[in-house]
Amino acid sequence: NQIYQQLNQFVQEMQSQGRVPILICSPTIRAIMRRLVEPVLPQLSVISYGELLVNVEVESMGMVKVDTKPVEASAA
Repeated sequence: NQIYQQLNQFVQEMQSQGRVPILICSPTIRAIMRRLVEPVLPQLSVISYGELLVNVEVESMGMVKVDTKPVEASAA
């Protein structure tokens, strides 16, 4: 799965640099993302933008992107 591969790569890169990986996402998908990544990356914290503290500095290390090519319908 594209999402798991990208997240795993980001987590490994950040951990090799001594950084703490955190997935920041929209509040509407936070719980879903946590349930999706927990079995594969239990060490990855998943928080929403609204949970960020004002005085905490966050540095973006990347963005997870999903290939959204349209699926062609097969001829019936």
